[in-house]
Amino acid sequence: MPACASDKAADGCVTRAQRAALSTFTAPLTAGSLRYPGQPFGDEADDDSWNAWITGPLPDVLEATGRGAPTVQGAFGTEFFKYFIYGDSAWRYVGYDLARAARDRAKVDAIVSATNPDLSAFRARGGKLLLAHGWSDPALNARSTIEYFKAVQARTPQASSFTRLFMMPGVLHCAGGSGCDEADWAGTIRRWVEEGDAPSRIVARKQRGTQVVKTHPLCAYPMTARYNGTGNTEDAAAFTCR
Repeated sequence: MPACASDKAADGCVTRAQRAALSTFTAPLTAGSLRYPGQPFGDEADDDSWNAWITGPLPDVLEATGRGAPTVQGAFGTEFFKYFIYGDSAWRYVGYDLARAARDRAKVDAIVSATNPDLSAFRARGGKLLLAHGWSDPALNARSTIEYFKAVQARTPQASSFTRLFMMPGVLHCAGGSGCDEADWAGTIRRWVEEGDAPSRIVARKQRGTQVVKTHPLCAYPMTARYNGTGNTEDAAAFTCR
């Protein structure tokens, strides 16, 4: 998007302050031992995307949090620290040093954290794991799921024998967005467990009411769907995973 003339806010352009804010949000966050990847772009204008989760403000969320957070993402973050980490309903994030976060949350992490890449016990009992994440998810960063998957692979070189990751282009938090957000996950995991059919390509669909308006292949990471050069771009048959 172009810069605004004379740096005055207007539709269709960004000011220096707005560009700096976007750059901060899309750059990795590092504070002490805490590191979190930058937010990917995608479907920001959808009503259930950035407005609801990131930029706001949402009157209902402000009211529910005592004006402590203007968005759903803000509410999850602040309320988690308020009640899980500190047990203090008066806690506020203003002035909080993020470098303390890893230390302060350590006790709770031991109970609720889902970032341990050691899935050896799960693998030993024959477990199969399907991971999926929408690339346009405004709530949980898609890149963090990729990082976790890579950590599992680094720890267990044969990880693909029991776990697969499927990234979903244009999909918001679990569903919604411009992308195909419905897939036969139950059937896919059943065939893998019962028949040994490890998935490398899953066809997802987008429905409007009862009508399927488009389909698209989800590819086992790190493969991506590539257009074959011919055919309907709204049809999964026109794409190959590679």
